[in-house]
This record gives sequence, structure tokens and C-alpha cells, in this order.
Amino acid sequence: MKFEGSYQFPKSSSEVYSYISDLRRVSECIPDLKSLEIKSEDEALATVRAGIGFIRGDFNLRFNVTQRSPHTNLGYAVHGSGLGSGVDISITVQLEDLSTGGSTLSWVADTKVVGRVASMAQGMISSQAEKIIKQFFECLSQRLR
Repeated sequence: MKFEGSYQFPKSSSEVYSYISDLRRVSECIPDLKSLEIKSEDEALATVRAGIGFIRGDFNLRFNVTQRSPHTNLGYAVHGSGLGSGVDISITVQLEDLSTGGSTLSWVADTKVVGRVASMAQGMISSQAEKIIKQFFECLSQRLR
């Protein structure tokens, strides 16, 4: 599955980059985050409460920053397991300053889901993913005012 979008922020691309490239800070916006362990500047382990339909429980995630081009690009790889399922997500982020002030963040996430959760209808998975994405960016918008 592929998800993508763009958001505008009143902050410059360098300010947005500074926030989203810091795993501790950006994790503040992960919905239902139960725990976080920062391993290095480019790696974090997290546990989130997740659920789709009647399947609910904890998901263990490993976040890795895979690409850094200060103030313009970031890449993340996320690997997770739990609920008899697995997920791999590759995220690319592009930042661009606007001539009117502020910046635009454009992102693409390629997602692979296997196991019990994958057996759910794609519509249910997409709907839940879109809900989580919306919550994440609403939080990010609040933090970057």
C-alpha cells in the first residue's frame, strides 16, 4: 500500500527539518505511543497500541533514519511486529520553503503488511492508517506553530 500527502507549516524548512529529524521530538506525535527507547540519533525502538477491527494489542517498532539531507530530505525505515503480524514502511520526506513564508512537507510511505492484520480488508487497513496519519500531522501542526 502506498500513502502520500503534503502539509504546509508556518515554520521554515530548516525548522521543520530540525523537529522531524529528531526521533525523540517527532515521536511525541505518534498516536498511542506506549514506550520509546532512543538507541542513537538514527535509531529508536517503540511500542504502540494498535488495532484494526477486532484485532487489538501492542506493536513493537524499530525506526531508522535512512537518509539525511539537511533542511530538504529525510528517509525513514520502520519495521514492526505484533498481533501475529508484521509491517515494513519506507518513508521519504521532502521539504521546500515557500516564497510567501513557511514551508511545505511532502511525504510518501510505501507499506507492506503480513500476517493476521494483512488478512483484513484493505479498506479497513487503509482507513486505520489514514486515521493515524491524520492524528500525527495534526499533532505536528500544533508543535510547529
